[in-house]
Amino acid sequence: MADDPAVGIAGIHDIERQCLPRAFFRIVIEHTAHAALENGKLVVTHPQFVSYGVTGEYVADALDELAYKGLIKVHRGRAGSGVAHPNRFTLTFVGDHEGAPATDEWKHCTADRCRKWSETDRKLAADKRGRVGRKKKTPLRDPEIPPLRDPEIRRVS
Repeated sequence: MADDPAVGIAGIHDIERQCLPRAFFRIVIEHTAHAALENGKLVVTHPQFVSYGVTGEYVADALDELAYKGLIKVHRGRAGSGVAHPNRFTLTFVGDHEGAPATDEWKHCTADRCRKWSETDRKLAADKRGRVGRKKKTPLRDPEIPPLRDPEIRRVS
């Protein structure tokens, strides 16, 4: 698995290269903390990723890339009305909590697909993530404020 392109090719920037494996291993740590019996119901919160060393602004990018490359599956939670439903993670190289075998989706990620993620699909995923659940704010008034009076130059005579 360590020689596979899905694992080897990380993000473009240095910080993102550090965040991707940290996010992945934080999920693996959560898996081992549950005696490897809760795969598919693993909950890792944003503060837990940050405390493990994943930069806060890159948590979502790292999770999107791990899911794209087939290393994890993310069952998106939601928040609202005072009740939070966290994201639940599944490691694809290990069987799940119901006894199903590993799906090994990471084996289908080729080097070309990984490059495609770095070049184009990363931005598409970020744009899609930015649109979900957020209302478009409309301005209350026209941003172009008309001048109070016509500007004119007055000469003192």
